[in-house]
Amino acid sequence: MNETEVHEIMVPRVDMVALEIDTPLHEALDAVISEGHSRIPLYEEIIDSIVGILYAKDLLPELRNGRHSTTLKELARPVYFVSENVKLDSLLKDMQQSKVQMAIIRDEFGGTAGLVTIEDLVEQIVGDIHDEYDDEPNIQVLSDRELVVLANTPIDDINEMTTLDWQSSDVERVGGLLYETLGRVPNISDVVELPGATVEVLSLKGQRPGKLRIVLHDSSTLRVPRPAEHVLHSVLEPPLMLPGSYTSGGYLEPLPMVPATSSITDINRNGASHGTNSAYPHLR
Repeated sequence: MNETEVHEIMVPRVDMVALEIDTPLHEALDAVISEGHSRIPLYEEIIDSIVGILYAKDLLPELRNGRHSTTLKELARPVYFVSENVKLDSLLKDMQQSKVQMAIIRDEFGGTAGLVTIEDLVEQIVGDIHDEYDDEPNIQVLSDRELVVLANTPIDDINEMTTLDWQSSDVERVGGLLYETLGRVPNISDVVELPGATVEVLSLKGQRPGKLRIVLHDSSTLRVPRPAEHVLHSVLEPPLMLPGSYTSGGYLEPLPMVPATSSITDINRNGASHGTNSAYPHLR
């Protein structure tokens, strides 16, 4: 990450979702809902002239309270501009210190090259490591109080499976939450205290966290029944898995131990304000 430049991971201008600054509030709301973004760049006449960032949390109260005459210009937050050759580690530190969630990337001519969010930067650290664990579930239940999960497991999945209520406005995955809490890349054997649970880094994949152990505090419980003792498997030595080992939700549904002899899934250049394949955060 030290040598990676932001243009290598940014959302390019052709994939950006942005709004003209004179867009009515109700149309802006339609864009927020249809695109699922909590922050949308605002431009004046052309996409190369980004003049502000619209936060959904600023827009919704205006509509809820009937203030339809409010303009996007009034709601626009300042733009954080960076050059396209800035290094990711430097940008991440600057964005954290400045408490901004989105940066607009300028090309060498001063035009808009793309955008990046703080979540995009964190994802470069925790990454999408699913392919490296194709045969393993994201979540494995070891006991009433202990889980082993992959670092790319969505925080919402952990909250749904337990009584935990982990929250973050910047990241969506457990590995990202560890980075956010530690303020650095997690190392093997790191132990992090989070609300309601203790998380330990069990393994790394390259520079990224791989498996994590979550031990629930007494104040937290599982929402799913604990599997019987004879079907608990250690994720440190992956068990033999049969078809049907996963539920529709992606969790491990433990099976009886199997004998070893057994045999065994656009903004374009003219400034149109619709697009796809954007990487910035979903509206929460």
